[in-house]
Amino acid sequence: MLKFIHAGDVHLGTPFAGLLTKLRPDFQTAVQRATNEALQTLVARAIAEEVDCVLFPGDLYNSGENSALIQAELQVAFSKLAAAGIVVAVSFGNHDFQAGQRAHLDWPEQVLVFDQAVEQKAFQTRRGQRVVLTGFSYGSQAEKSSPLANFPVRDTTADYQIGLYHGALGQPGDRYAPFTVADLLSKNYDYWALGHIHQRTVLHQQPPILYSGNLQGLNRTETGPKGFYLVSDEGQQGLLPTFVPASPVRFEQLILQQPTSMAAIQQQVAAEHYGQKTLLSLTLMGPLGPAVQAAVDGDYLLAALQDGTPADSAYWPIQVTVKEQGSTRASTLPNLEQVGDLTAAIQSATNYDVLAGYLGDQVPAFLRSYLQSPAGQTALQKKILAMITKGEQQNEDKSH
Repeated sequence: MLKFIHAGDVHLGTPFAGLLTKLRPDFQTAVQRATNEALQTLVARAIAEEVDCVLFPGDLYNSGENSALIQAELQVAFSKLAAAGIVVAVSFGNHDFQAGQRAHLDWPEQVLVFDQAVEQKAFQTRRGQRVVLTGFSYGSQAEKSSPLANFPVRDTTADYQIGLYHGALGQPGDRYAPFTVADLLSKNYDYWALGHIHQRTVLHQQPPILYSGNLQGLNRTETGPKGFYLVSDEGQQGLLPTFVPASPVRFEQLILQQPTSMAAIQQQVAAEHYGQKTLLSLTLMGPLGPAVQAAVDGDYLLAALQDGTPADSAYWPIQVTVKEQGSTRASTLPNLEQVGDLTAAIQSATNYDVLAGYLGDQVPAFLRSYLQSPAGQTALQKKILAMITKGEQQNEDKSH
């Protein structure tokens, strides 16, 4: 029997830039410690379950640059796992590709680190089974050539063979080690531990080809429980994953219909069940009550809701969006041909509530925060205006 943990995209050291300034002090502390606490939850469960190994397929760190505190915390975590006889396998992804090339605190011998070239690493479980792990680390922020051609087919001497792969479904030339499910299945491995996508995703049932998502949500679009997969073959039906939640802080979205007053909003929000600290993004579907509309018009709705949130609440509002009934995010994009004021059209199109719907999961938190800030909004609007102006000038030049 084999038992292991698959945990992609831990992102230790995530700065949560732009978010911390909007939080109540206890939430600030919780968010700052969130990724490390999620890792500690994983370590405790790994030891309790007596797993054979823990797999980190890329983006263990949020970047290649890591503070002494982060390095020390990770060293302690790895030392606890090693003391319990648990092997750790680490590959580096597009966020932490430089981490493997930089000095860090010494890790125990039981920590297996994959190089930039595809490697196979074998170990024996406490039950005497031979497990072969195959993986690679990113050498740069983009890995446009798929390394799968260098992944050998299943080792016939292995009791289990597992692939660690940080990448995305796609075509040759895509940025993040593009692959197809057929590519992976052709290797005849028993399990593929995928990283890069921050949403739990099953690409194939048996053998399992899975994204575990990340341990802790990093922004308001990464909603719901986050954690890792505990995988075993106890039932003799192949390796089967069980999701284990680990994130100490959750992001959630809540839609409120036609709120009549600020008190009504607070009552509806408080009526929800919050089993842990929860950062809320609210969507108010109009029409709105007079007081709520006045807060919207005065641009103080979020501040008012935060001021009215009880000091001991398990939730905290971080964003409020107002929509008319039946409207959609896509419908807020203006048709430039029908808008006389180009500046106003650009401002409407670059509103962060519009942009957020088009930002993929892999857009880093600092960039989201920048695009949400006045400086980021202004810079983006100037860039778009310059591109449009340049295009118009080129068209005018061609006509002469």
